[in-house]
Amino acid sequence: MVMNPLAIAWLTAVSLGDVPAAWRLELQCRSSLNPGVPPFNLPFPSSLSSQYVALGEDGRVAIRYVTAGSATEGFFFGSGGAGSTIWSVNNPDDPVFSTDIDLRAGRLALSYLTTGTGAIVLDTAGSLVQAFPAGGPQGVSNFSGVQLTADGAIGYRGDSGANKKFVFDSFDGPTRTQTLVAQSGAGQYGYLFTPSINDSRQLAAKVFDASSNSLVYRFEPGGARTLIADARPGAPFNAILNGVAIGASGDVACFARDRAGNEWRLVRGDGAAMQIIARPGDLGILSSEFGNFGPDVNGEGWVVFRAKTATGHAVFVGDGESLVRVAGDGDVVDTDLGPVALGLDFGPPTGRQTLSGRVVINDAGQIAFAAFLEYDSIGVFVATPVVPCPADLSASSDPNDPGYGAPDGLVDAADFFYYLDQFVTGNASVSDLTGSSDPNDPTYGAPDGSIDAADFFYYLDRFVEGCA
Repeated sequence: MVMNPLAIAWLTAVSLGDVPAAWRLELQCRSSLNPGVPPFNLPFPSSLSSQYVALGEDGRVAIRYVTAGSATEGFFFGSGGAGSTIWSVNNPDDPVFSTDIDLRAGRLALSYLTTGTGAIVLDTAGSLVQAFPAGGPQGVSNFSGVQLTADGAIGYRGDSGANKKFVFDSFDGPTRTQTLVAQSGAGQYGYLFTPSINDSRQLAAKVFDASSNSLVYRFEPGGARTLIADARPGAPFNAILNGVAIGASGDVACFARDRAGNEWRLVRGDGAAMQIIARPGDLGILSSEFGNFGPDVNGEGWVVFRAKTATGHAVFVGDGESLVRVAGDGDVVDTDLGPVALGLDFGPPTGRQTLSGRVVINDAGQIAFAAFLEYDSIGVFVATPVVPCPADLSASSDPNDPGYGAPDGLVDAADFFYYLDQFVTGNASVSDLTGSSDPNDPTYGAPDGSIDAADFFYYLDRFVEGCA
């Protein structure tokens, strides 16, 4: 059976530059179209091909799947190797929802595919929280790139006639507020690409200016904008790919081609400085397919992406100082079927495939991705970093000290009192560590969504162990 993940709280204390080399993978669900191979946490038949995984800050995942029978598509939600369908629809003629969904603060955002429609937000039980129909003060439809903020707003690109608009959309009771961030067709922008947002309502995206030059901007809530990457004539880059991601800190990641060397690079910038995260040649990464899928970035500045090497596709994460291969083609992982290698050979002309869709990362450093497996299956995995000294949380017990919440390589009273503070205030990202205090229980070391005595005693176990 799959391994329980290391408690995600430990990563909240890991500083930039500490990308771990070791990761633990856990299967969350697995599709199957083969009558002889039962699926895992999904109905039969089911397909996850080309679906995008959404990852919450607490390590829970959601993904759309395609099926048959009384429903033609559904949405899985779960964590810790457990989960199920929380909502499904039946429309045999056409897909209803986009493959791209978002998961934030216990809510899922789904965008419709039908022309002239908008989006809906569900809770994790599958109940409707809010509908965002087409229209509103900005007169938009066909929402794409829908993402949630923690306070329940959504941000997206919408159609407005022949033009595009970046919009933040929210409800206060029956009152709907749509805040326009940018629009094409008004002279400043020739085209707007799918955006990425954060809880501060910053929005990052690639745009074409009026002369069809590529640029990446971060738009601020007050209306200002910050140039992140520039591909105008004479600028540092000569091309920028479409996928752009923004983290909680305002860092923006994208793929851009260096003008001087005509070389693709994955970069992260904040408008003042820019770092190279990866380029072809690093860890055997090939130039072919580099940048085919956009990256993701978390609040620590860790950037996750998929790339191809001579031995197949793999998931990578880097911070500008270190680059790590997390998992990829040929790696043997634990599943409900026993140990299985990632990757499946479809024969000509498709050949061997490993990853399906994009990869995502949360602020706890967990990474979610979907991968092809033998038995004609696709599995959704969460990779959790293995931290050498999990009880090391803080250099100080004083909240006003700069070392508060930052590890210092020691396990001492400061760490204990820091954990106690987080436990008392109900900070689940730090204090929800386990479902049981019994090391022989399968839920030992797996966060269960509640903060109780089991979490406290689990931390005490780690505290007593100290640093290995």
